[in-house]
Amino acid sequence: MVYQENMVNTGMSSRATMDVESPGHRTVASPRSNWRSWLIRIVTLAGFAIPAVAYLQMIHADGVNVTYYDQWDDVILIGHAFSGTLDFSMLWAQHIEDRVFFPNLIVLALAYTTHLNVVTEEYLSALMLFGATALVICAHKRRSPGRRWIWYCPVAFLLLSLAQAENALFGFAMCWYLALLMVALALFLLDHEPQPWPVFGGAVAAAMVASFSSFKGLLVWPAGLLLIYLRRRPGHLATAWIGFAVLAGVIYFVGFNFNASSSPNQGLAALLTFFLRVVGDIVGESQPGVLVTLFGSVLVLTAIWALVRFATRERTTTGGRPLALSLILFGLLFSALTTYGRSGLAGSENHYVVFAIFVLVGLYLAVLDPPLASERRSSERGPRSMARHTGGQRHLFSDPLFTLARVVVGVGIVLTVILGSANGIALARMTRYDDLRLGQVTVRANQYPDPILALLASQSAQSIRRWISIARDNHLSLFGTGDAAKYLSEPPFDLYSKPLRAAVRVPRNGSTLHGKQVLDVAVSSDLFDVKKVDYVLSRSGLEGASFATGSETIYGWVAEWNTATVPNGSYTIDAIVDDSGGRSVTTAPVEVHVENVNRPGS
Repeated sequence: MVYQENMVNTGMSSRATMDVESPGHRTVASPRSNWRSWLIRIVTLAGFAIPAVAYLQMIHADGVNVTYYDQWDDVILIGHAFSGTLDFSMLWAQHIEDRVFFPNLIVLALAYTTHLNVVTEEYLSALMLFGATALVICAHKRRSPGRRWIWYCPVAFLLLSLAQAENALFGFAMCWYLALLMVALALFLLDHEPQPWPVFGGAVAAAMVASFSSFKGLLVWPAGLLLIYLRRRPGHLATAWIGFAVLAGVIYFVGFNFNASSSPNQGLAALLTFFLRVVGDIVGESQPGVLVTLFGSVLVLTAIWALVRFATRERTTTGGRPLALSLILFGLLFSALTTYGRSGLAGSENHYVVFAIFVLVGLYLAVLDPPLASERRSSERGPRSMARHTGGQRHLFSDPLFTLARVVVGVGIVLTVILGSANGIALARMTRYDDLRLGQVTVRANQYPDPILALLASQSAQSIRRWISIARDNHLSLFGTGDAAKYLSEPPFDLYSKPLRAAVRVPRNGSTLHGKQVLDVAVSSDLFDVKKVDYVLSRSGLEGASFATGSETIYGWVAEWNTATVPNGSYTIDAIVDDSGGRSVTTAPVEVHVENVNRPGS
């Protein structure tokens, strides 16, 4: 009976009992069994190799050795190092909300070995992601030794999803991948059984590296604390973990500028929508809409269900579910933290796939095994009840919520593999095209006007030209290879090949308006950022005048207009949109009729 229960708890099928050798007897596997075993091994190997090879191929095909935006901070740091003026404060300096101390050390190593070759940095980030993926899989497999490796292939497809192409092809994102690797290492060590002090110390060290690689790395502490609780670790380990967490937080926030990542004030509805889209955008949609929001809602509800159900019922020293719940908590906390700091950046939800995907990964691992509590209750009802409830594991389907969770996870995996891959490939190609144009701008900085240089960073053109000089003088990035000469030998790109387009979405043409109304303009701008949107109101016989200025939100460039401030009658609304490339476009006019009660026309 004990043997039968162990077989159930490890997820092994009844067929496995046929392969056990009795004393003095040697079991001979049939040719059909050997063929099936080899087929499973081949499929498993392919399941791990395909996403890894596809990820590396994306970097090989679309990676471009060019510096832009955040990575100019690396150029400045390296410039100080090469000139002998580097000090600790520069390594520790806050980048938006991030302390990137350990990534800065790696950047300096890359500067001295590869002249900050960005493509090499992208490959290094890929290796970090591969390591994080392997640690997550091995940590769970260690607790579920009877489960075949093939069941972990979906984890590889999720964590190595091409939907994260924007981060994979951005060298500066190495700090995120280092943080993920250290988070995975910390949880891997915390989940080790037994838990001697050297192993615990390794987990603390990994958590410290994660904390000072990215602001998101600080989330390793609550995720690790949940794992300690679920594994029934001794109280002194939990106390020590909390103590080190407090220490890391104090060190992190000494001299911290809390206004560095402040977002524009957003309403509760906008914050909630952004949060749901971060969680739900597992496919890398550049403009996530209602479907992404809806799926994010389903994932969040499923994640909360899993945390409440399993964390309250299954504190255990066996099985892989506690690790899964820690990953879910990490993903949810990351999405909440991102919402707080980034909710004002419309259309940026797909930037965070690399972190948010951990919610789906954790859910998959959480529902991979049957509920331990259900098995325990079945065993307590006696041998006959145990056999009835474990035979073929049909008891799983008696729990509709558990079955529904598996359906949600299955849909998420399919969407990530199919739509995530398609979106990632398209985004990678577009990123390469844009990077090549940025390379042209970099080597011809003195030939382009200031608005064009803003493509390289959101700083003054004078600062950007100075940074380019540092890169050129120290042979960094494209100036350290033959790429610079290649760009100069080619005709420059037409940066204005795609025109600026804009259209008024709200109100609709022919609408009758009253009271306070929302105004919304949809803008399509190629490489250039939209700088300003002015709404203009006109009526017959009167020249139009600006009456509202749009603010960027997740819904578009939105403004509010109190129609009671004008007489009733017919009006024309259009918008003037300016971008950082110096271009301006006026939208097609929209005819509306203002009709407020007790408000005469004129």
